[in-house]
Amino acid sequence: MLKKLLLTLILIFTLSACSNIDNSAKEIYEKTMEASQNLESFQMEMDMNQEVSIPEMEQAFSVEMKSIAKIHVEPQAFYQQMEFLDQKAEMYFTDEGFFIQQGGDQGWIKAPAEMVDQLNAMQDQQSPSQQLVQLENYIEDFELEEHPDYYEVSLYSKGDKMLDLIKEQLEQNNITGTELDTEMLNNVKINHVDIIFSVDKENYYPLTFNMSIEIEDTQNGQSSVAKIDVNGVYSNFNEVEEIKVPEEIVNSAQEMTP
Repeated sequence: MLKKLLLTLILIFTLSACSNIDNSAKEIYEKTMEASQNLESFQMEMDMNQEVSIPEMEQAFSVEMKSIAKIHVEPQAFYQQMEFLDQKAEMYFTDEGFFIQQGGDQGWIKAPAEMVDQLNAMQDQQSPSQQLVQLENYIEDFELEEHPDYYEVSLYSKGDKMLDLIKEQLEQNNITGTELDTEMLNNVKINHVDIIFSVDKENYYPLTFNMSIEIEDTQNGQSSVAKIDVNGVYSNFNEVEEIKVPEEIVNSAQEMTP
């Protein structure tokens, strides 16, 4: 359960952080939203470090994940390289489908149509305009600092207020009713969430994203604690070339079984 919760939290905060600026900076907020909506393509590099302590283990274990993605907004498409637990993976997502390769010696797999539909739906629901409506109740928690070339937005929060946001996101993305739902979140405590997000002053595009979060999950009287640090860098705005799945991958990929 904790693993699914961590992945959900990373998705929520990564997608929603760019949509939050304090009420005192309403003009900057609106310009950032407009810039994000008009963005055609970009590149994102992410480094995530996770440390998890569970009752069954004497020592905490650490995991690092690195990724670099080239993303087209409309039509939706991306190419991503990922390194996780000493394993490498590549992914293509275009109108031809979702293709995955785990490890250089393994062949390519094509995901079923149901998974592609779910990915499309989640990206649509996480649009900046959708986030703006949901996050109105949290805007007052953000702080704004101005620098010569960029704005820096920060959030330092904890507790039930952040859980409320997570529950809203779960309901919006139709995740409730699955293994991870709002009832399970009743056993979860957010010890702290620290987010720092920078925006270019000239074009209002996102520059960096840094998040530190600590989550405590209690089951049957025993607690598991996860500490996560995420650092992201954005670049190549509107300069990413068209993303195409190589013909040899399309022709050789095996269909993924449900």
